[in-house]
Amino acid sequence: GVVTETGQQVSDVSVGDTVFAHLPVRATHVVSADRLQIAPEGVSPQALMYSDPAGVAFGGIRDATVRLGDRVAVFGLGAIGQMAVQIARVAGASWVAAIDPIDIRRDAAARHGADLVIDPTQEDTGLLIKQSTGSLGVDVSLETSGSYAALNDALRATKYRGTVMSSAFYTSSVQGLSLAGEWHRNRIHIVSSRSDSEPQPEHGWDVERIREEALALLVAGRLQVDDLMTPIVPLSQAADAYQAMNEHPERGIKLGIDHSMDGSH
Repeated sequence: GVVTETGQQVSDVSVGDTVFAHLPVRATHVVSADRLQIAPEGVSPQALMYSDPAGVAFGGIRDATVRLGDRVAVFGLGAIGQMAVQIARVAGASWVAAIDPIDIRRDAAARHGADLVIDPTQEDTGLLIKQSTGSLGVDVSLETSGSYAALNDALRATKYRGTVMSSAFYTSSVQGLSLAGEWHRNRIHIVSSRSDSEPQPEHGWDVERIREEALALLVAGRLQVDDLMTPIVPLSQAADAYQAMNEHPERGIKLGIDHSMDGSH
């Protein structure tokens, strides 16, 4: 948004500045200046909007310790999963599989670096990934969807003594998850990741640093997101659009609100 008025003691931002922040969806905001960041020049609104899911993915990949040459599988290709596919590449992954039942999300991951895309409703994901990696499995699986079935597929797709990182929040009763097979026999390391939690696992890293580094990747153009904001609707349609996304997730990836579409600012 554009700053239209400031208080007498505000010095960090000025009228006319373009700023961004993690705030509710509204036409206008009155907030403390320390909650705002100046928008970098030449960076799209879509990229700024993706700074949040990029931060979650960035923290998860650090927690999973993705290393140069690793094979990685990403389960769930919403906004966080799309960022995980791309950041895994930045981190040095040599091969990335991307798994999601939604066509447009798999297509987006394929455009942005996935070597293999899988519809888990049509393929045996664990078996296909093992076959695609010479029976070894991936070094790291990243579960971002919150689906127990996806977590189960991640365990089946991961190599002996590999790592499964989950940045997801699981809300339903447990269905489709078995700890009787690969997890136990293959001694798989399961990591829970939450980029907003303090303290971070590694000294010298905190939430602010994770957010700064994730944003830096977007500003530098190392993450491509301008085609990942869909659908985009005017503010007047925001409530209906949220409901539609809940009922029809196959229609989008990350909902955007364009205030100029209905004359608001």
